[in-house]
Amino acid sequence: DISIPLKIYLPALDIGLFINLPHFTLEQVQELARRYGLDWWSDRSKIQQLMAMVGGHPYLLSLAFYHLHRSEMTLAELLLAAPTPAGIYSSYLRRLLAMLLGEVQLLSAMQRVVTAQQSVGIERINHHGAAVCAVTAYQLENLGLVQLDGHHVKPTCDLYRLYFRSQLPALTAQPT
Repeated sequence: DISIPLKIYLPALDIGLFINLPHFTLEQVQELARRYGLDWWSDRSKIQQLMAMVGGHPYLLSLAFYHLHRSEMTLAELLLAAPTPAGIYSSYLRRLLAMLLGEVQLLSAMQRVVTAQQSVGIERINHHGAAVCAVTAYQLENLGLVQLDGHHVKPTCDLYRLYFRSQLPALTAQPT
């Protein structure tokens, strides 16, 4: 991943090949639900609700279906808790937050993206950090946090928008 600096002293075999899985389509999510034993074929609204929260992200969908299959919670409970520290995605979201905290420019750009009412334009960063630059947008995209749409950036899913919108203002307001 280009957002992580390579250490020159590592052997070439430790670098590996980064494969970015495409997001699942509605039909693929239905099939995944079926494989988890969930009878959601007749009710597309459940799949649409889940996909509104996590998009077609394979890992996030699989984690949701795992917990729903085990009857640990209802879909409504899962969706309500998802973007909170008590939700099933909390450790995953905290890891992403830790990555952002290590990079001030990424943190600032992500805060701008999740607080905007619509997609954010990719521009040159001025001295006040008023816009998201192309390199920063690309790094956020590599982390899976945003989607690039031409010269605009938006969060990949509502989970990221809701979680980071609640977490980032508190963090950036604290003195370092």
